[in-house]
Amino acid sequence: MQKIEIVDISSCKKQINVEVPAEKVSEEFQRVYKMVARTASIPGFRTGRVPVSVVKTRFRKEIREQVMQDMLPKVLQSAIVDNKLAVVGDPDISEFTLNDGQPFVFKAKVEVIPEFELKDYKAFQMTKKIRIITDEMVEKQIERLRQQQANLVPIEDREVQDKDYVSVDIEGKFLNHQADDIRSEGVQLEVGSPNIQPEFTENLKGMKLGDECTFQVNYPEESNNKALAGKTLEYTLKLNSIKIKEVPELDDDFAQGLGEYETLADLRQKTREHFEDNVKEEANQYLNEIVLEKLLADYSFDVPDYLVNGQTKDRL
Repeated sequence: MQKIEIVDISSCKKQINVEVPAEKVSEEFQRVYKMVARTASIPGFRTGRVPVSVVKTRFRKEIREQVMQDMLPKVLQSAIVDNKLAVVGDPDISEFTLNDGQPFVFKAKVEVIPEFELKDYKAFQMTKKIRIITDEMVEKQIERLRQQQANLVPIEDREVQDKDYVSVDIEGKFLNHQADDIRSEGVQLEVGSPNIQPEFTENLKGMKLGDECTFQVNYPEESNNKALAGKTLEYTLKLNSIKIKEVPELDDDFAQGLGEYETLADLRQKTREHFEDNVKEEANQYLNEIVLEKLLADYSFDVPDYLVNGQTKDRL
C-alpha cells in the first residue's frame, strides 16, 4: 500500500510526500514491457516476438517515461482525493525516483483552498439601488444615433459658418523656435469645435472656397501639445471644401433604417428596455460588491497565488 504524508507549508500550500511500494512499481514496468514488446520493431526479430530482455535494454528511457506518465497522475490524484484537498492550479513535482524493482518516490507541492468557518451571513440587510430611466436619457441616446447616421453635404454658394466641416491645406512656420515647418493637406476641421484652436475658427469663418488666410497662434506653456507648448506659429490655410452635417428626420423611416425597429415608438421602447437591462445589471454588480465587502470584513485568510494571479490577469 502506498504511503502518503501531507506536510503543511501554509494554510493554502501543502507538500504531498508519496511512496509507492516496489511491487506495484514492478507491476507497472512489466505491463509496459509487454505492451512495447507487442509492437516493437527491431531488426532480427519479428514484430510481437521481441524478448522482454531486449525491450528493457533498447527502450529503457521510453519505458520509464511511459510508466511515469501512467503512474504519477493516478497516484497523485488518489492522494488528493483521499486527503480531501481542494487543490487549485498545477502541482510542482520534485525529488522523484522511479526505477524497476524500487519504490516510486516523489514530492508534490500544491496550492489549496484554505479552510475556514462560514459565519452567519443571512442577517445581512442591503438595499438594491436602481437608477431611474428618464425620457431625457432615451431622447439623448436616440439623438446620438441620429448624429451617427448623419451625412456631410458639400456647400459651394456661401461662406464658412460655425458648425461647418471644412477641408483645408495647412502650412505652419515656427516664429520663435527652430523646427521644420508643418505641412498637411486635406485636414478635416469642425468650425467652432472646442478641439481646435480658437484662432482657426476666427479666421475660417467668412472664407470662401479657394480662399487663403494667414494668422498667428501663441501656444501657452501649459498647452496639452508638448511639441507646441510655449511656441508661436504662423499658419496659412487654403480652403478646399465646405460641408454641413445633415441628420435624418426623427420619424419611422429613420427607425427602420437602423435595421432593428419597425417604428419610432418601437425604437424609443427598445432603447428604454436596453437602458433598464443595463441599470439592473449595474445594480446587481454593485450589490454583489457590497456583499463581498461585508463577507470579507469578517474573514482573514491566505489566498492561493494561483487564484490571485488569475484575477490579476482577468483585470488587466
